[in-house]
Amino acid sequence: LKVLDFASGRSRTLVEEFNADSATILFEWSPDGKRVAYVAGRGELRTMDVEGENSELLWACPEKETSVRPLDWSNQNHSLLISLINRTENTVRLAVLPERGGMPQTVVSGSTDKFGYGNGHFSPDGTLIVGEKREDKNVDVYVWKVENGEETRITDHQAEDAYPLWSPDGKYVVYMSDRAKTYDLWAIPMDGLRPAGEAFRLQANIGRNKIPSDLTRSGHLIFYAMSSAGTPSDLFVLPVDPKTGEAAGEFRPFATYPTKGGQWSPDGTRIAYTSRKGNFQLPNAYITAGGDAAELEIPARNHWMNDIAWSRDGKSLIFPGWNNDDSLVGIFRISVDDQEIRLIHKPGQRFGANGSGAFINLRWLPLAGRYIFFRLVGDPRDGKEEIFL
Repeated sequence: LKVLDFASGRSRTLVEEFNADSATILFEWSPDGKRVAYVAGRGELRTMDVEGENSELLWACPEKETSVRPLDWSNQNHSLLISLINRTENTVRLAVLPERGGMPQTVVSGSTDKFGYGNGHFSPDGTLIVGEKREDKNVDVYVWKVENGEETRITDHQAEDAYPLWSPDGKYVVYMSDRAKTYDLWAIPMDGLRPAGEAFRLQANIGRNKIPSDLTRSGHLIFYAMSSAGTPSDLFVLPVDPKTGEAAGEFRPFATYPTKGGQWSPDGTRIAYTSRKGNFQLPNAYITAGGDAAELEIPARNHWMNDIAWSRDGKSLIFPGWNNDDSLVGIFRISVDDQEIRLIHKPGQRFGANGSGAFINLRWLPLAGRYIFFRLVGDPRDGKEEIFL
């Protein structure tokens, strides 16, 4: 975890071997810019000054199966907004934690299917929280009272409305939406807990790979941008004559935003692949028959999927990876029907720096009738691998 000084261009390290990835932001600035709250290990929330000194334990979650994320730091009520994610029960809580420590006060809670990893921000006066929730496969923006969790839904649209933030004066909520068929920045005027007018578009074509994370007091919107350089925007299918091996048609898009895959199902009718869909999250698995057919989305549930392959009966997917709760590498199986993830091979080793020890490149070998995968040995930059059947 580093701090960069824009004026001098110099950076300094606050925390070495900070455990973070592109799917989870695990730190938060104090309103005065003098301290940083960050997650140490899985369940400890600590603070440190920007000089890299005076690290203090703010709170340690007593539940081993629950991970903690700092979301926002209020200047008004001197509190931190945190999310508490229970991977075993697939639940998430948005809670307020005093900046001097103590027990967090839960504001709203629900399943990870509804709340994801938890996303929220304080209003400027610290009395409200804005966030997002999924209902009936539709993501919309909600506001909750800090004192009692009273909920108001402020967008109601079949499009995806996500990543909301308060304007510095508290008069607007800004958010990302694809309701105009492009991924745009929208705003809605607010009167406390409730909308005070119709939503309107601020800027078009922001792009799905840009996720707003903060709106400064000077009015600057900050994004996290996920690079797509070198990655195709679509997964394509090319018809081939089975006798000659020659192309028998044109490339046609089959699925969008792939990160890994696609692998044909054993019957050749569907493709499985992984994707973040342009957002900051762990890649989920997707199964598609192409065209206008609806995709089946299978949530990662805190698992990192390096690659995916089909089971021979076509009823499940198999992937090498690890569970973020314990960082233990293994081979996992996902049932297509119930979407449950089950461990089928666990050597008891954690992946290390730069992915050392990770399993990768799982593939089915038809002639051998077995699966093959690789394990990264030592520093992956040295190119040493072991191969397993």
